[in-house]
Amino acid sequence: FKPSGRHHRMSVSLSLAPRDALIEEYSRVSEGSLLDIDNAARSKYIAELIAEGDLDEEELVTMFNAVAAGAEGIDIDGFVELCSRIDDLFEDDDDKEEGALEVDVDATTLATEILTIIEGKDPIRRDYD
Repeated sequence: FKPSGRHHRMSVSLSLAPRDALIEEYSRVSEGSLLDIDNAARSKYIAELIAEGDLDEEELVTMFNAVAAGAEGIDIDGFVELCSRIDDLFEDDDDKEEGALEVDVDATTLATEILTIIEGKDPIRRDYD
């Protein structure tokens, strides 16, 4: 697989598949042995994210190696853990309003801006009376 270079996780809502679906997918791609990185990338759940540019090779390799912990491959529990770690990369869009802008601002700055608006001054233009 190839790294995507694209990242737009904010727009992606990923939901971890049920364990029985992951077990079935593990059986399909593992071919009866421990799952290596290349076969993990063939999993329909992971392959789709790679194809859409939501997961790149470096991220997958890092997570796979953390789950494998030095072993040559991962078992079904490792595959479920890998999928869970990938799922954790994505924000849950259900908790956000559609089109909402996430802003990192401290409480003092926010209070100052709110008071400025209440007083009728435009916080963007800054051309106060």
